[in-house]
Amino acid sequence: MSSIAKTFDWMLMIPALALSLISLIILFSINLKDESLALTFDPWNQLIYVVVGLVAMTIVSRVEVVKLSRYSTWFYLLALIFMLLVLIMDPVKGARRWIDFGFFQFQPTEVMKLAEVVILARLFSKRGKNINKPWIFLLSIFYAVLPASLAIAQPDLGTAAVFGFIWLVMISMSPVKKHYLILLILVGLISLPVIYQYLEPYQQERVMTFIHPATDPQGSGYNTLQATIAIGSGQLFGRGLSGGSQSQLNFLPEQQTDFIFSVIAEKLGFMGAITVIIGLFWLIARFITLAWRTPDTFSMYIASGIVALISFHSLINIGMNLGLLPVTGIPLPFLSYGGTHVIMGFVMVGIMHSIARQRYGLAFEK
Repeated sequence: MSSIAKTFDWMLMIPALALSLISLIILFSINLKDESLALTFDPWNQLIYVVVGLVAMTIVSRVEVVKLSRYSTWFYLLALIFMLLVLIMDPVKGARRWIDFGFFQFQPTEVMKLAEVVILARLFSKRGKNINKPWIFLLSIFYAVLPASLAIAQPDLGTAAVFGFIWLVMISMSPVKKHYLILLILVGLISLPVIYQYLEPYQQERVMTFIHPATDPQGSGYNTLQATIAIGSGQLFGRGLSGGSQSQLNFLPEQQTDFIFSVIAEKLGFMGAITVIIGLFWLIARFITLAWRTPDTFSMYIASGIVALISFHSLINIGMNLGLLPVTGIPLPFLSYGGTHVIMGFVMVGIMHSIARQRYGLAFEK
């Protein structure tokens, strides 16, 4: 037991495992009387994804994180190829986001998020002192804009925003002149009305629903209203694992993915919801600590990018469940049903384990 304890940072393991356990409990508790839902959602698959994720995490944690720099370009290009392949696939629920292998639906954007982190970390660690040179600054933007553009083509505006946020956080950690960032942010804000005009009709509806959720309670505002009803009905201790009308009677759409936080709040109440928030905060705080204390700049940028990714996912997903943000398809880390994002979540924990080993002298696999 002592040898195992020396190879893991349990401050990372505990929240990741706890969140995954909560996810499994909730997913198995959801009533699957609706046959159409049962065909697309099997909680046993989530258990398999968690196991595969744990294996991937263990393998990655035993590789020194600086070695990722050597393969960053190939990793980025491979993820990019998969994103391009998605665009020629048959749409699922009106969007092209998955590659269907039969036994597994692969979502390339989840891999691309980490690929962007790795290639930006390599660029900033090697060229950081020259980041204010126009071609380096523009190259960093290109690394984010290219996958974001492909995500918009799927269409997936929420994921496109993730790519932009990752870039913003990582470049903010570099010695870039801050007036560059301020100018870019101002241009972005000024461009929002123009961008809105080019959104898909359903995306425009989501924005308007966010502003006025009660205007179309049976249409575009349905998901948000049902989510807030579910959260409110849970009260302090919840309706129980077998209770909750919104989840058990399938009033709440996409309850296993986009709105799993609402299901948790309905079944486990405020205490369950706050436990999830504490678990995510714990994990993110540990990531930030490791990012602050990393032994080299490449590891620092990697950790910063992972912090940005997990934080953005958590804030956006919980925010849309509470009706504070527009509805997007961004999953809640370690909790939403799905293979690719669950496995990649554990891969990122594995990378942070590797950074922890460097920082605290934990044993690497020989």
